[in-house]
Amino acid sequence: CIARRTVATSKNAAILHSMLSDHGVFCINSPESVKTASNKFSSYINFVNDKVPTPKTCLVSDIGYIDKAIEEVGGKFPIVLKVTEGHGGKGVMKIDSRESLVSVIQAMRGDDESSVELILQELKKIKDDRRILVLNGKAIAGSKRNTMAGDFRTNVSLGSAVEAYN
Repeated sequence: CIARRTVATSKNAAILHSMLSDHGVFCINSPESVKTASNKFSSYINFVNDKVPTPKTCLVSDIGYIDKAIEEVGGKFPIVLKVTEGHGGKGVMKIDSRESLVSVIQAMRGDDESSVELILQELKKIKDDRRILVLNGKAIAGSKRNTMAGDFRTNVSLGSAVEAYN
C-alpha cells in the first residue's frame, strides 16, 4: 500500500491505513511515519533528535506565554506562525509584529485555545528549500524548491519551481 496525503487529512483513511498495516499489508509509509510527517511540531522534534539543522521553533500553547515563545525563536520580527497540521503553504504566515501575532492567534483560535495547534519559527532568509528522501538511513533522492518573487514560501502548490537535487 502506498499511503497518500489523504491518510493524514481524513480520519477514516488513517484508520484504514492503520488497519492494513496491522494486518500485515506492506505499507511504503507506515502509519506512524505519516502521522509524524503530517505534524510540523512532531517533524521538528525528530529533526532536533536526529541533529538535522532546522529553524528555531516553539509550540504556542497559551497566548499568555507569547513573549517567551518569541524569545525562544530568536526574539526578532518578522517571524513565521504555522498551523501544525497542513500542507501546501496553507496556514503559514509571516508576522511582522507582536501585536499582529497576538491578533492572528486570537482570530485562529477563537475562544477555544486548543482548537488549532500553532508553532512559531524564526524566519530564515533562504533562496531555496531542499527536501531529501531517506530510506533506511540512506539519502536516495532530493529536490530543490526555489523561492518565488513576492512570497517567502517555497511550496510547489503555490507556484514554486522544483528541480532534482543531488
